[in-house]
Amino acid sequence: MKIKDQILDIIFKAINEVNLQLDKDSQIQKSGKTIIYTEGEKLDSLTILNLLVEIEQQVEIFFSKQVILAGESIISESENPLSSVDHLADYIKTLL
Repeated sequence: MKIKDQILDIIFKAINEVNLQLDKDSQIQKSGKTIIYTEGEKLDSLTILNLLVEIEQQVEIFFSKQVILAGESIISESENPLSSVDHLADYIKTLL
């Protein structure tokens, strides 16, 4: 399995965990094209934070490497890593 596929699997597992806390209408879709945060379209801030923290924990367990996603550095990137699940996976890959 390619590293990006492993990262996407981690993100989808984190989405499953976060979805357990959300009502059916607010659940996050498991797709590489799912928007996390862009201008004018976003998940609510608490959901984003919960998702990023869950991904951080899963990455640390799977890769034995700590990454920080729930911080200002992710927002200051020139290309928004939160524009989609796929972009987030690419961003995490650069951190590993």
